[in-house]
Amino acid sequence: MKYSDTFMRQHEEMCQVVGNIVFALAEAGHDSHRENIVAVLRNELADPGKWEPDQVLYLQLAIDLLNARQG
Repeated sequence: MKYSDTFMRQHEEMCQVVGNIVFALAEAGHDSHRENIVAVLRNELADPGKWEPDQVLYLQLAIDLLNARQG
C-alpha cells in the first residue's frame, strides 16, 4: 500500500513526539506505560495554541492508536 507524502510526514512526526515522551518519562523516573504516554499527549493538547492544527490531528491519532491497543 502506498501512502501519501503528507501521511508519511505526519506519521514520522507522531512517532518522534511519542518517542520524545517515552524518553522524557524515563528521564523523570516514570514508567513509559501507554496510560502515561496518553496522559502527556492529552496535557499537551490541553495547551491552546501550542500546536498547529495538523499537529493536533496526529497527536490525537497517537492517543486513538494507543487507546485502541488497550485490552
